[in-house]
Amino acid sequence: MCNFLQKDKYVIHSIAEKLEAKGEQAKSMEFTSASERVAQDQRDDLLDGRNEQRRAALEVQKQRRAVQKQEADDLENEFAEDKNEEAEDVHVDKEDKPTPVSMEDVITAHQPQLESMNLPQSLWARLVQKLAQQTLDAGTSFGYSFDSTQPPHLQYDVHALESYTKESNVWIVPHIWSFPDESFAVEALSSDYSTALRVSELMGSKQVTSNVAENETPGSEVAESLMSELQRYAYPLFDSEGQRYYYVMNEFGSRVRMITQIAAEQSAANNDINTTYGVVQSLLDGFTYTVIWLHTDVAKMEPLRRAPQHRLSLLGRGKEAWETRFEYETAYDWYGGWDDGNGELKNIVLKHISNREESKCLIVGTGTSTFPLRMCESGYQHVHGTDYVEAVIHKMKTQTEEKRKESKTTLPTPTWGVMDATDMSSVAEGEYDAVLDKGCMDAMLIPEGSTGKTSTGSSWVDDINNSSMAMQELSEIARVLKKGGVLLLFSFHPSPEFINALVCEKLELINCYEITNLHPKTRVPTTKTFKDMFRVYIFTKP
Repeated sequence: MCNFLQKDKYVIHSIAEKLEAKGEQAKSMEFTSASERVAQDQRDDLLDGRNEQRRAALEVQKQRRAVQKQEADDLENEFAEDKNEEAEDVHVDKEDKPTPVSMEDVITAHQPQLESMNLPQSLWARLVQKLAQQTLDAGTSFGYSFDSTQPPHLQYDVHALESYTKESNVWIVPHIWSFPDESFAVEALSSDYSTALRVSELMGSKQVTSNVAENETPGSEVAESLMSELQRYAYPLFDSEGQRYYYVMNEFGSRVRMITQIAAEQSAANNDINTTYGVVQSLLDGFTYTVIWLHTDVAKMEPLRRAPQHRLSLLGRGKEAWETRFEYETAYDWYGGWDDGNGELKNIVLKHISNREESKCLIVGTGTSTFPLRMCESGYQHVHGTDYVEAVIHKMKTQTEEKRKESKTTLPTPTWGVMDATDMSSVAEGEYDAVLDKGCMDAMLIPEGSTGKTSTGSSWVDDINNSSMAMQELSEIARVLKKGGVLLLFSFHPSPEFINALVCEKLELINCYEITNLHPKTRVPTTKTFKDMFRVYIFTKP
C-alpha cells in the first residue's frame, strides 16, 4: 500500500508539473485532494432535497468537476504515455551504449592481421594490451651504439640491454610520418620546416637543415637532399581501399639493421637475423604501428638484425636510387618470373631463342632477376647478365656460386659483368644472338621522380625527342646483335605505337605479346591499361 501511495503521489505531482508547464493553475487539480468530509456534505445536501436552484447549481458543479476530472485523466494518461516513451528511450539508449569489450573480443577483431604477420599466438594478448594502453616501451629494452666512421644510415646500431628469450615479448613502434607518393614527399620536405627537421634528425643528417631558420621554408635543395636518403627509411603499405602509401618509423624501428640470409651465413657471429617485423592497424585508436618481436634468443648487448623489407623505390632518380635499392634486395623479377603465368614468359623465350646450346644471350639491366639462372637451368649454355650497379653484379656472382655449390650440378651458370646498357663499347659488333631487356629501358622512360608527369599528363616519357637514353640503349643493342638476332623487350609502357616508333629505326618488330593477370594472386583483370598489363615485344635485326 505504501508503494502504491508513493506512486500515486509521484503521478499527481508530475501531472501538476505538466499543468504548470502549460500555464494552467494548479488549483485545477484540487478535486484530487478533496477530503471525504466535503464529499459527504455534498451527498447530504442532495439527500435533503434542497431547492431546485441548489440542485441545478450542484449539477452544474458536478458536470464541471466531471470535465475537470476528465481533463486530469487525460493529462495523466498523456503523462503515462510520455513515461512509457521515456522508458523505451532509456531502453534504446542502453542498447546503443557500447557493450563492454573483453580482451578476447579485441584479439578476435585483430586476428586476421596477427595471423598475416605470423605473430606467435603466445604474444597476441600482450600486443593487444600494449595497443590498448599505447605502450611504447622499446626504449627500456634496447639501446644504441654509435660509430661515426660509418655512413649516416649505419652509424647507429640497436642492441639488447638485457638477455631475452625468443618470443617472450613484443614491442610496438610508432610511425612518425606517412605520405602517398614521391611528389607529395618532396613538397612536404620543401615547404614544411617541422617535417624536414624531423626527417633529418631520424637520418642523422641534421646538418641538412642547419642553415634553415626555425619555421622558415626549407626549399627544394633541402628536400632533394633528404629524398636521396628517404629511400632507406620509407616502406610501402596499402590502405583499406587498396591505395599505396609509405610510412616512416621512429629511430628504434628504422635503425635495426637489415641483413640478407646469405650475408648472415657468410659473416661472423652477431649477424644472425634475430628480429621479425610486422605491421598492424590498431582497431582501438585507428593508428598503424610496426610490431617487433624476437624469434631467437638474444644475449645482452647483442645487436638486432632483421630480414630485408621492400622499401620506397625512386626509379626516376637514376643510378644512386638503384644502388640504394640493391643494398638488401636479393631477388626480384620485374614483370614476373620464369615460371609465372603458367610458364607464359618462359614459353615466349623458348620460342624466339630456340637454339639453347649455341645462342649467345645478353641480359641488360639484370638487377637481381632470377631470369639468367633459370635460363641456364632450362638448357641455355651462354647467358651473360649485366648491370651498371657494381654491387648488384657482385651480389649475383656470389649467389650463383652459392647455388652451384648447393646443387652440385654440372649445368652451365650465367656469367656476370658490370656494364651500362647505353654504353656497350666493350662488346664487339654482332656479338650476340639475343638480347633481353626486362625493364631496363622502362627505367629510362620514367620522368624525373617516379610519380612525375610529363607535359602531356602521362606518367611515362612519350616523346621520342625526350628519349635520348632509351635511343642510345637501342642503338647499342642493334650494334651488338647479329643479323637475324632478336631483342625481347619487356615493357609496361602504355603505348605500343611509341615503343615501335622508338625502335623501328634500328630494328624490325615481328611480334608483340600482351600479358595480363600474370600472377593469380594479383587478380588483375584483363584490360589494356598501364596498371593491369605489360607487353613483350619481339624485334629482329634485318
